[in-house]
Amino acid sequence: MPLYFNNQVLGVLRFVEESPLPKNVLDPVTEDFDVFYHLDRFNDIINILRYEKPLWISIDDNLNAQIVTHFEPTGEEES
Repeated sequence: MPLYFNNQVLGVLRFVEESPLPKNVLDPVTEDFDVFYHLDRFNDIINILRYEKPLWISIDDNLNAQIVTHFEPTGEEES
């Protein structure tokens, strides 16, 4: 599943059944990434992408990646 920003592909979320997961990959030249998730997390990730805004992809120096949402005040409801 490619992720876009301003019509440019930033990276790809890949859903696999492998265990352990393959290592995430970050191209040092283009800064495109491949982030791997277990297939059983597909619906969870789709719901995050669909309902949470704004979103950020965070990748640390060890290529650990996470999808994070902007900090919201406690008790704020989703629209």
